[in-house]
Amino acid sequence: MTPPGATVEGLATDVRLPAGRGPFPAILLRTPYDRLRHRAEASGWARRGFAAVVQDVRGRFASPGRWRPYEGEAADGAAAARWIRRQPWSDGRLVA
Repeated sequence: MTPPGATVEGLATDVRLPAGRGPFPAILLRTPYDRLRHRAEASGWARRGFAAVVQDVRGRFASPGRWRPYEGEAADGAAAARWIRRQPWSDGRLVA
């Protein structure tokens, strides 16, 4: 898991990786409801062989900026997807 307060493209993000050697397919969860509430879900995905990436959307909880529902979601989601695909643990497959 990323350290508390880690950021991806400027947004608060946690990463839970499966045991074993990668690379792995990834699940991306972006939420306005606090990424910390998704710890059990992320652990469940990791147990099933997926890298789980959970992110607070812009302006909510630990992510900076102003929350404007739907306004920046496409750009922020695309940036998170690009970041995931550049990671050494990623096999390039992504479910969002």
